[in-house]
Amino acid sequence: MQLIENPELEDLKRIMWEEGKHIPVRNVSYRYVLVIGCSKDGGHRAEFANWTFSYFCYMQTGRVSEWSMENPPIGGHIVPVLPDGRVLMIVEKRPPLSRFRRGSVLHRAGGDILLDDLDSPEFPGGGIKPGERVTAGLIRELCEESGATGKCTIYRITPPTPPFCSDMAVANYYAVAFLQENVLDGYIEHDGGLRVLTLTEDEVEANIDGGVLVSSHAVLTPWYLYQRVKRARSDPGFRERLERNGYLVVEETTL
Repeated sequence: MQLIENPELEDLKRIMWEEGKHIPVRNVSYRYVLVIGCSKDGGHRAEFANWTFSYFCYMQTGRVSEWSMENPPIGGHIVPVLPDGRVLMIVEKRPPLSRFRRGSVLHRAGGDILLDDLDSPEFPGGGIKPGERVTAGLIRELCEESGATGKCTIYRITPPTPPFCSDMAVANYYAVAFLQENVLDGYIEHDGGLRVLTLTEDEVEANIDGGVLVSSHAVLTPWYLYQRVKRARSDPGFRERLERNGYLVVEETTL
């Protein structure tokens, strides 16, 4: 198959370049739109409708018809903690990770799990809908992907984290949910089928060390923030500092 290098270049010839302008150019897959950022500091140069200029190029989830500079897409992940201290994870299908994951067996006391090339154990999460509160969106994703129910305490990190800031306009929010009940499903039918499993903290650490849990935005970042939340729960001075700085918000809710 012959690939067309830089297909956006023909699109740019129809666009008026304007410093600081961000322009959605084309849909590049089922969920992404290619965006051009007009800037004299851009790392690329091309012919636009009004001259040859420099520009940046990045992607954003959505479609050209839905694109908005004022409302960039946001998502998030949540670390659910059961009453006995185990954490809840799901197994998603992530084709690119098969090229990087070093381990294919998820080790845990309840029985090792052999992962296929597409499997990616992660904390529950997904996109937050326009107009939806961040906490509400994270709770919705948790319920949809695990079947968890009951009362819980949510520790939400307020600043968003842009995981791919050089190439993609998206920001993730993170939270930790301390559940008061052990109610959850073992398998969720939607999204191609999601396995639900639980691991101890030591098992999470061991599987990170073994190269089985490798997703930066769906495992490693939320796991780091979970450690900060744990410290805040045991260190009143640390928690007071995080809340005073607007970094941490604690909410009681029911799933």
